[in-house]
Amino acid sequence: REFTKLLQKILGETETQIVSNFDNTFPKLLGGQDGKALKPYLNVLLYTEFETQKEIFGAQCSCKDTDDEREIVIKLPDKIVKTCGGLHVLQQNVEKLADSRIEIEEDTLYINFSKVKELFQPALSG
Repeated sequence: REFTKLLQKILGETETQIVSNFDNTFPKLLGGQDGKALKPYLNVLLYTEFETQKEIFGAQCSCKDTDDEREIVIKLPDKIVKTCGGLHVLQQNVEKLADSRIEIEEDTLYINFSKVKELFQPALSG
């Protein structure tokens, strides 16, 4: 849920508390004429790409070192990048977050492990 909220900000969406379905969660992205065509890309991004990275994080997180150099890497689908206004818009949105633990280069999002831990803390706390 917290990653979805972060993704909303990066993609230029208004953050919503209700993330029950894609149409409500990403109305700008999915509201245009290409909206239906973008749903599969968003699905892969949230439920395949991110889940794979989350598993990698979980496997590496068990160690007690505090290596701030580790990060998860999430490739953003080109169609989503273009629909959101291009890379420069996404870079501006990442800059607005004012969090050096989140970077975007080309079509790839890099999130430092300390930020990933923060994102998962609500789920871990129960």
